Amino acid sequence: MDGLLQLRAPMIRQYYLAASTEEAIAYLSAHAGDAQVLGGGTTLLPLVLRGKALATYLVDVSRVASMRRIRLEPSHLLLGGAVTLAQMLRSESLPESLAVLKDSAEIAPLSRLHSLATLAGSIVSAYGTSEIAATLIALGAEAEIANLTGSQWLPVGGLLSRPGTCRLNSMSEILVSLRIRLPQPGEGAGIAQADTSEGASGGAPVIAISLSFDEIQNLLSRITVVLGLHGAAPQVSRLDELADGRTATVDTMRRSIAQWATARMIDVTEEAPDRARAVAGAAQRALEVALTRARASLANGML
Repeated sequence: MDGLLQLRAPMIRQYYLAASTEEAIAYLSAHAGDAQVLGGGTTLLPLVLRGKALATYLVDVSRVASMRRIRLEPSHLLLGGAVTLAQMLRSESLPESLAVLKDSAEIAPLSRLHSLATLAGSIVSAYGTSEIAATLIALGAEAEIANLTGSQWLPVGGLLSRPGTCRLNSMSEILVSLRIRLPQPGEGAGIAQADTSEGASGGAPVIAISLSFDEIQNLLSRITVVLGLHGAAPQVSRLDELADGRTATVDTMRRSIAQWATARMIDVTEEAPDRARAVAGAAQRALEVALTRARASLANGML
């Protein structure tokens, strides 16, 4: 069947339903500078309807089979860029050790759009408060980016280094898939949303945390904390910064993470201290979930 459909809307000259990433890239190349990738469309289609889209040609990758897969490998989980939040929520392929992925999809706003919103879109849209993006960065996820010259794997965090901007160019590149290392015993992750709804704009701040826990010594050997704020690039802190030369006990990290989150909220958004404390509370909840899961993974490993 021909993938070309002529649209009546004057702002879009052509819509193409790609069957493969190769087809999609070829279409982008053939209409260089005028074509753009379309996934779930939750961000791009509203722009199209308002006549504000830059592209006049759209290539839809939502039916590309390789981009809709969820595959568990011996050391990694592979997620296609066109996987929707709804697909991830009902998937039985996601291991319990990565339950934080389902957590992030569950707390994402506009649940009615779960059937449309994709993982790639959650990154490319570059919303500061994206639960999916914060979680992927905390987990150290990598994205496979394909273009006319080939493909390469890049850290998700590196794609979102500037406020409101993704380094991926959706007029020439495609986020094909995501790769996440499977957690080992003693590792866990959690996410929480701050309760700052009163007067908040652009979505509530989110905190995602992944860590490695040594239960015998009650120490953290690794931790990544990601704070997602409206209008800002993801704020990231790791063990060296948080410990600041101190022994990384759980109690020390609890205090340090709360202080860091509060300071970043005030510095980046100039919010009042009382609302910044709500972010510190979310950080504590995310930390407790991550610790609980890390301890559970150790217990399961001893069975």
